Amino acid sequence: MVKYYTFELWGDQSPEAEKQWLRNDKAYYERVKFLKKRISDEAYKILVEKGFHDYTLNEFKVIQEGYDFRKWKIKVEMVVTNEIETWKIKVENVKKIFINHNGTSDDTGFDDWGYEELLDVDESTLSFEILFASGSTILLHFPNNNIFVKQIK
Repeated sequence: MVKYYTFELWGDQSPEAEKQWLRNDKAYYERVKFLKKRISDEAYKILVEKGFHDYTLNEFKVIQEGYDFRKWKIKVEMVVTNEIETWKIKVENVKKIFINHNGTSDDTGFDDWGYEELLDVDESTLSFEILFASGSTILLHFPNNNIFVKQIK
């Protein structure tokens, strides 16, 4: 589950929570900088330096590819937009998918994209987790160099 940008901390407006948020933000960037060589420069620039705060997740697809059950591969494709820009995030060779949709309202869906965390699971596996304004999360685990980001509009 999200380690640095938690839903509880995001919603807490107290001075203590704001200080903790800043400490967590600094700790996250100290950790994520070591992952720079484990994804493409473009993906790092977009996912870590730019981010998709306040974007909307328009599409989430899980695709199973292969011709033989022993060689099936799973990939996830997401399309996110903020009405001005639209981006496609593609994650290949997915090892783990976890969706926790516990939205605060039946009619908000996931709601706005809040924060994303790119972390290491081990030396060869990365984790990408998204926290939405509803409190819902999407977690993906995948091998190094298997996340791609492309602007499509």
